[in-house]
Amino acid sequence: MTAEVVHTLRNIGSVNIALGDNAEALVHLDRALRLLSTHPHPYLEATTLVWASEARLNLGDVLLAQELAEKSLAISRSLRLPDGEGPALATLSRVYRRRGDLPAAIAACRGAVEAARLLGYLRGAAEDLLLLGDLHVEAGRSEAAREAWQEVLELETGPDSPHAAEARERLARLPH
Repeated sequence: MTAEVVHTLRNIGSVNIALGDNAEALVHLDRALRLLSTHPHPYLEATTLVWASEARLNLGDVLLAQELAEKSLAISRSLRLPDGEGPALATLSRVYRRRGDLPAAIAACRGAVEAARLLGYLRGAAEDLLLLGDLHVEAGRSEAAREAWQEVLELETGPDSPHAAEARERLARLPH
């Protein structure tokens, strides 16, 4: 029963993040993490930690966001869970970006892309590739950005793909 409650709390937290209410998300995510402290479930802990990290990052607590994402990544790696590793790496890439460490952000983002590919999660890979391209632009590497965004177009070929539309917009803004 506890796993179902944690799963529900984690999902409520993720919905609150999507709606922009990070403080409310943390109410649910922190409650889930408290339950996990007495009823361990490593997979749920890893995935809940990464959502808590996202909420903390969105609220500007970069150091705690990094700590939570690193813990999520460690759990995911110990369990060999690419579906936990990818989101943790994607979150870490945003943490490192916020801290101004573009090389670390790029490396983490590449790891997130690879984890998504390993799972066949093309939408996730495309989303991470959009971020990777943005990071390359910030690092002054326009050609690497172009390659990342071109890859999005190769992954998502449908006319209604929001990621493909974003990639086309970004490509159009790059100097030729």
